Amino acid sequence: MLKYVWMSGVFILPIECFADIQLGDLNSPFKVYGVLDYGLNYSHSGAVSSHDFQSGMDYASRLGLKLNLKLNDDVAIVGNAESWIDLRKMELVRDETFARGELIGISSKKYGTLLYGRQMLNISGALEELFATSFAPSTLTYQAYDLGTGAPTFDFRSSRAITYTTPNFKNTTLTFLYTPNQMVGEAPKVLDAKNYAAMAVYDDGINRISASYNELVSNYSVNYNGIVYDEIKTRDYRTFVQRKINKNLTIIGTANHLKPNSPDAVSAQIYGTMIDFQQPKYNLKAAIYHRQVDKHDLSAMIYAFGANYHFNKHLDAYIRAEYINNSSKARYTMNNILLESPGDDPSTYGIGLKFMF
Repeated sequence: MLKYVWMSGVFILPIECFADIQLGDLNSPFKVYGVLDYGLNYSHSGAVSSHDFQSGMDYASRLGLKLNLKLNDDVAIVGNAESWIDLRKMELVRDETFARGELIGISSKKYGTLLYGRQMLNISGALEELFATSFAPSTLTYQAYDLGTGAPTFDFRSSRAITYTTPNFKNTTLTFLYTPNQMVGEAPKVLDAKNYAAMAVYDDGINRISASYNELVSNYSVNYNGIVYDEIKTRDYRTFVQRKINKNLTIIGTANHLKPNSPDAVSAQIYGTMIDFQQPKYNLKAAIYHRQVDKHDLSAMIYAFGANYHFNKHLDAYIRAEYINNSSKARYTMNNILLESPGDDPSTYGIGLKFMF
């Protein structure tokens, strides 16, 4: 393991000289950025264990281009194109050139920001997530397909989305989103859905509080007991509170309620808390989540831990761990771990290097 880390560092460190790459001169409206994240993962569930190299265990590996073209002192044309790369397979995720972002818009401190394209989910806490998808307990807060027949579920981005964010008024902004189809590339049918969303955020630099409502509406039909149902809905209510205790320590609390309107639907409540401790040379973070499903023995506790060591502003070494304690009928998993049977408790561990520019 140590040999792997040392060898990876030897190959990654020389490319630090390219870390401040800029397209054009310093006044160019374009900025190139990226993350290369690669490591070794070990997973276990029941009698099944596996290990393999993996991309994006701390941050999703990506290459991107940002646009910020100032028209005057207040108004700018903004945009973003961001690819999601699987370094292990050396291919684009979902076979999409810009799976993580593809948007254009106009931004003004006086009038607000209007964007169109593939962009972040309009969900409280999505922007502040501490863990990458492979090790993020919050992944289970987006899962609704197990709550009812045909219940639509969030994708990791909102495609074809129109969003408007109001100007900041007394540390508060409102964001509204609509998309006729959120799905990114080729994906499971449960992701094929419209989304109507609204989110309010208050941020005074110490406290960050937000609340959001999302309504996913399926673009497909389902058959339940011989009856065809169209436009099944999943409603998501969510709150998020972040408090900076001091310059090093941040505490986060979150809660959300998921409820489809399928004929056999049940609801889920998810509660979570996270801690982020920052130091100049390292940071530590931990999370605990509880997913409670009404009327079924489908609950779970999720635990995650992470630590990063900063070699410099571009290069990190990290470790990650996550464990899910499923109830007797639950089959929740993470990091694509296969479960032998309901009630299995999967765990996953990772060590790797992350290069940022």
